[in-house]
Amino acid sequence: MQSVKERMRGILAKLEAEYDFDQFTMESFRSWLEQQRGKEITFVPWTMPPGMSGAWLTSAQADFVFYEQDTAPIHQIHIQLHEIAHMLCEHPTVKVGTQEVSLLFRQMVDRCVKQETQSLLLRSAHSGEAEIEAETLASLIQETVLKHERLQELSQATPAPDLAADFGAYLEKMDGYAR
Repeated sequence: MQSVKERMRGILAKLEAEYDFDQFTMESFRSWLEQQRGKEITFVPWTMPPGMSGAWLTSAQADFVFYEQDTAPIHQIHIQLHEIAHMLCEHPTVKVGTQEVSLLFRQMVDRCVKQETQSLLLRSAHSGEAEIEAETLASLIQETVLKHERLQELSQATPAPDLAADFGAYLEKMDGYAR
């Protein structure tokens, strides 16, 4: 039986055959992955609940990667790569309807405004093994980026949508996915 590291090296080998790490930026990697998955990926900076640094929310039309906004850019990118690793490993997610997601976002905003964020809202549904796989693959991707002399791309914050400025429009977009 293969070890986690061996399985993740297999996924990385496939990535290296399909994606040019000489040109790595988080934006180009995201764009490439969007093409592979056939849907938009949005990175969402967020003040995460205690004990969490990231979360992946998916729908048929889009993926949303939430990451801790109050940490160093290099850590933000690691969190983003960790959540992307869950996608690449095809880890299962908890199934919820888009109307429920929209309601959760509204509740999250209300709680954040009141400083009563509940960690339950974005708790990972992934098993311990899935977390180890995602962490291993994220680290292997970072090693590959370093081998391709793209260190600066691992230390620069990823441009994020200005969701705070118009969260209502964002929620309308989410509501539109329910139709």
